[in-house]
Amino acid sequence: MIRRKNIIAVMLAASLLLTGCGSKGTENVTDYGQGAGSGSSAKDTTGQSTEGTEGKTEAGSTEGSGRQAARNGKTLSDQLGGTTLTRTTDFQIGNTVAKMEINYEVENDSPTLESYKLSAITEDRVHEAETVKALLGDSAEEVRGNISCTAGDSENAFEKCKDYYFNYGDGNPDSAEQPSEVPAWTDGEKSYLHTYQGKRNGVDYQLSIYYLKDEKTKAIGFGPKNWGDAIGDPQLTEMTRWDGDVIFVKKRGERGAVEKKPEELTDKENHAKLSKEDALTAAGKMAKEDLELRLQKEGICQSRRAGIYSENAGGTITVNDEDKPAEQLIFYPESSVDAQGFPSATINGYLLELSESISGQDVVMRGFSEEPGRFNAGNILVAGGDVIGFNLVVSVDFDECLSEQVAILPFETAMDVFQENMAKEFDVTKAKGRSPVFRDARIGYYPVPSPENPDEYTYIPVWDMYIYAGEAYCVGQVVMNAMDGSIILMEYGE
Repeated sequence: MIRRKNIIAVMLAASLLLTGCGSKGTENVTDYGQGAGSGSSAKDTTGQSTEGTEGKTEAGSTEGSGRQAARNGKTLSDQLGGTTLTRTTDFQIGNTVAKMEINYEVENDSPTLESYKLSAITEDRVHEAETVKALLGDSAEEVRGNISCTAGDSENAFEKCKDYYFNYGDGNPDSAEQPSEVPAWTDGEKSYLHTYQGKRNGVDYQLSIYYLKDEKTKAIGFGPKNWGDAIGDPQLTEMTRWDGDVIFVKKRGERGAVEKKPEELTDKENHAKLSKEDALTAAGKMAKEDLELRLQKEGICQSRRAGIYSENAGGTITVNDEDKPAEQLIFYPESSVDAQGFPSATINGYLLELSESISGQDVVMRGFSEEPGRFNAGNILVAGGDVIGFNLVVSVDFDECLSEQVAILPFETAMDVFQENMAKEFDVTKAKGRSPVFRDARIGYYPVPSPENPDEYTYIPVWDMYIYAGEAYCVGQVVMNAMDGSIILMEYGE
């Protein structure tokens, strides 16, 4: 049965170094590194699939072949041949009848499909000393004892320390108990956690950084010890966010939340000194200059795809007000949790998110593997006139944009190639005596490992779909190169 894996502890954060795309023109990227063996493809690439492993596949230009990739310069739906795409048919895998039940709706009709060269976050990319210096300057000092959720410590830093304690330290991740304090500094053989405190803009802040050596992933939590200090009102000790519908508030250190309605806010004006667009710019600037992170061209958004800061386009802002608006930050005193209405609360600032998509298409997750995911996630908090905190998990740097527009196969061609590959490569015994059914197909992005360097990857557009034994039991996952139809990954469950 499929195991939906928890990639890294808690994904709460973001930051940004937006790299410029090297090629502005049209090109097909070659040598995509590792795949689970390539069966039939639009350029007749051949190979052999290996269960649960990845072997080499290449993708190149398909111009001149019998199965041509769509011309570049078109939207995703133009390349695929429509916005509502279906394939319902039976086909043979040996003596077994298999089914294709594909119903795909293009939700985000991307005008471009980019490809990127990536690197895992090796220890030399953690930049701990540089980050501490940039955020806290000469005031930084180590926190070697415990950190608490109730004793005047930063809520963001505490949450990162708690993540580490439960998932990589001495804590029991299955425990229902929530500790009021956890270690702030730990040096382990395969991981470490370091916490610092100091002044930023005259306000007391704390910063927690942990690094996982095997997963090659770092996580950072940063925020003021008292939320209100960051916006000039110390009595506002707590902070939450409002998504335009419901506000959930709680006392520091307690698990239960109280539901508040927006109309209970006395003052509904957002008192942030920055506009939404300027908030995006401030978040991008901090990530680039203070955190030394490298993300995709459009990396920080107001909410999922609602607003984008893009340095590649000259620092321009794209805001789509028809999408969900940016979540707003609400600061309040602890007494407001139990009070009638929501007295003394104020709206000030925005919660920004790290985009978990490339060219508007989601990153594909491996459902049957314990390997770490190669993507980044999290949030950045902007209030008053500056970034006041963030929580982030980073497992990859986007080193280079290889192409701003790659060509992919039309839908019908891609599905033809997929059926041919499955007829040759799918292990029918994994269907447990039932007819294998291929469905839940979608276009996404997958990090293909380099055959020369295990810490280097290429993000390319792919078809991702799941394999069912009968109608309900998921037994596998297939990832296919959307550019030439070669199989990148085929994994089976237990």
